[in-house]
Amino acid sequence: MKYRLIAVDMDGTLLNGNKEVTPRTRSAMLAAAERGAAVTLCSGRPMQGLESYLYLVSGDVPVVTYNGGVVLTARGRKVLFSRTLEPAAAVEIARRGLSRGAAVIVWAGERLYVSELSGRTEAYGRLSGSEGLLFGEASLEGIAEKGIVKIIWMDSPERTEEHLACAESEPVRGSRAVVSAPPLLEFMDASVSKAEGLRIAAGYCGVSREEIMAVGDNYNDLDMLLYAGLGVAMGNAPEAVRRSAAFVTLSNEEDGVAEAIERFILA
Repeated sequence: MKYRLIAVDMDGTLLNGNKEVTPRTRSAMLAAAERGAAVTLCSGRPMQGLESYLYLVSGDVPVVTYNGGVVLTARGRKVLFSRTLEPAAAVEIARRGLSRGAAVIVWAGERLYVSELSGRTEAYGRLSGSEGLLFGEASLEGIAEKGIVKIIWMDSPERTEEHLACAESEPVRGSRAVVSAPPLLEFMDASVSKAEGLRIAAGYCGVSREEIMAVGDNYNDLDMLLYAGLGVAMGNAPEAVRRSAAFVTLSNEEDGVAEAIERFILA
């Protein structure tokens, strides 16, 4: 088997618009595992947002969470890597988001903190498997001392583009920003990426870079698609992501993950 590790993004990739894993995709992932491939998830979500999908992961293979901020084994929960933002950088990023009118979401100490209790932050909390705790600007320093894995600015797709341009023109030292979905701009430590998380997971499994197939749909997946031996972009991915991938599969509404696995693993 040429590809021994299959890493799959969640939202917009594994899941369709109804946040479901279709029967064809489920069957393809389980069949790949039966053929001997290590199948795992590589997501911006925390572990609690992946719990109900871990049956798709091969045994105790490492799972990449928080866009690479934490890598841990699926069953034993052995932490292989964890990196948080420097407290001062985290506070600066959160304050900038508040000043720009975005809803600010903070992950610290495996807890979810939100700057507002609204329909959009509650929807995010449901997807992440966590209930958001309301925070105020005065409490940011205390939260930062707990270790902030990532910060999200949530806004309209149009405003998110503006926020990204601002973050890139005036970066906060020691951090990086990436769009994970049209309304979400995510900030992590500069050393954190899905590619680095995938490298750690592959090393744990004894798999070389050339033996990895990675599937994703958005800009936060781009580095892992470029890192993997075979980077597969979903048909619903932005043009820049599709252009950078080695192969473009069908969309998440058309069983694109299954199509790629059937073509490259099961054929």
